[in-house]
Amino acid sequence: MFKQKLSLQEYLSIGYVYLVILGIISEVIYFKFLGVDILNYASISDILLSPLGVVTSKPILFILFVVILTMTYLFIMFGMPKMHQKFRNKEWYKKISNIEKSDKKYEEMKKNKGIPFLLIMIMSMFVGMGVGRGGSIKERLKNNNFELDHKVTFSDGIVKNIYIIGQNSMYLFYVLEGEKEVSISPISPNIKSIKNIPKEEE
Repeated sequence: MFKQKLSLQEYLSIGYVYLVILGIISEVIYFKFLGVDILNYASISDILLSPLGVVTSKPILFILFVVILTMTYLFIMFGMPKMHQKFRNKEWYKKISNIEKSDKKYEEMKKNKGIPFLLIMIMSMFVGMGVGRGGSIKERLKNNNFELDHKVTFSDGIVKNIYIIGQNSMYLFYVLEGEKEVSISPISPNIKSIKNIPKEEE
């Protein structure tokens, strides 16, 4: 899939573009669940930082995915080929596996370093996080099962308790108490401050 004609910098550039595309897809999926076309509210900087936004939205899930991805990659790249070489001459193994096809498959994996597998797994992570986050928040709003987590002060002095579902460089996406629809406010010049609501005030 990838030839050795590209430099390390070119590989990194391609990888970053791939992550940006996946970040955008994940954010679009997430906000679509909530009835928001996020591309209408995103700046170039938001788009370029979209992978970081997806990763930091659920850091525990991201860490879990990285651990699972690493273990799976090591098993596929090293564990499975070793098992294949160990059992390839066994009669029972020949009955459940096409030896020639398996030889070619593992040889191809060795050549491409498992990059296709990594690309598919990373794509699955971003898409899965978009669907998971969006579906979860949509269900909370539908059942009015969410806690107001921030206090926002608007430029006219009005203070409201809100549940934030997203934020980028220009807009704040939130839900007011008792409502199920997402409100969108430009941060500048409409919003003066945003503060966390202490647990005892909830």
